[in-house]
Amino acid sequence: MATQEAKDNATKARIINHMNTDHHDALIRYLQHHHRLSAYTAHPARMSSLDLTSLTIVLPGAKIYHIPFREPMTAYSQAREKIVELDNEARAALGQSEIAIAEFRPPTETQFGLPFLVVLATFVGYSTRAWFVAHGPVARLLGEGFAKFSFVIQPWLFWGMVLIHGVETWWFARTRLARHSVNPRTGVYWKWIATVFVEGVFGMGRFDALVAKKAEERAKLKH
Repeated sequence: MATQEAKDNATKARIINHMNTDHHDALIRYLQHHHRLSAYTAHPARMSSLDLTSLTIVLPGAKIYHIPFREPMTAYSQAREKIVELDNEARAALGQSEIAIAEFRPPTETQFGLPFLVVLATFVGYSTRAWFVAHGPVARLLGEGFAKFSFVIQPWLFWGMVLIHGVETWWFARTRLARHSVNPRTGVYWKWIATVFVEGVFGMGRFDALVAKKAEERAKLKH
């Protein structure tokens, strides 16, 4: 009896450590699905215990959450199957992909870097009318006609870009970042948000390319 108890305790300790170290995003999903917490609130989640009927997750402030299995286990050797079952259920309910993104891909490649620089330059250039005043730097460099035209359209172009890119960034966060388990309490999330706000659809394309690469790598591992 004591030997079996010791084996069970060792198995539980190994599973808890594995979940906290390698599957933290799954713990967040369990709290989102079973307890309706936001990804932001659930981010500090740590698995604290496991028994044959459920697993327990804790958050700062001594907040304890129990996640029940659909059917109790008869042995801890079934834990992996039950945990995967919980995760699949949570993914389906939350509309999340099996591909989790935990990295930021900067716009360094030509097909992404050039659009980023062009859009960033447009944002900076049209951020103020001061660039386009008579005899100003733009007038001297590109002519009075272009400067006058830019002076007129500056607020419309700048604030139009802010509005459009703001909507695109909101949509990106809801349809890409949330779907691929990128948490708003991470630096990765805000790096994507910042660059997509600047470059719009080009940033989304860069994120989609990263997802496609991860999916390809995942498919190779299955063969």
